[in-house]
Amino acid sequence: MAPISAFGTLPKIVWLKTSKNPDGTDKLDINNPDPCKRARRKIGLDIVWGFRYEGDYQWGGGKIYDPMTGETYSSRIKLEGDTLKVRGYVGVPFLGRTTVCTRKAPDHHSEEEFIGTILIPTEAH
Repeated sequence: MAPISAFGTLPKIVWLKTSKNPDGTDKLDINNPDPCKRARRKIGLDIVWGFRYEGDYQWGGGKIYDPMTGETYSSRIKLEGDTLKVRGYVGVPFLGRTTVCTRKAPDHHSEEEFIGTILIPTEAH
C-alpha cells in the first residue's frame, strides 16, 4: 500500500497572493468552526488528511479543508503524471468540484527535477 506521500508531501498552504492583512499582521484561519484554531496562520496550514491509497495513483476516504469558508469536505485525489486532481464533495463525488494542480519545478532546477515542488492550481471544475 503506497502512502499519500507517493506524490510528495501532503498539500498545505505555502503561498498566498496576499499573505498579510492591511495592518501587516499574518492572515489567520478566522473562518474555522473551532474557535481554538482561528489563531492559526494560513501559511503552513495542512488542508488535506486521512487518505487511503486505492491503487492506480488514486487516494480516497480523505478530507479537504477550505480556509476561505471554514468548511471541510470529503475528498478524492488522483495523480496523472505531473497533474494532481483533487475533488472535494458533500455526499457523493458526482456532486463536487475538482481542482487541477500542476507540479512545477523551482526555477533553479531543471524541469526534470521536482525537489521542493510546488503544486499550482491550474483549473477548477
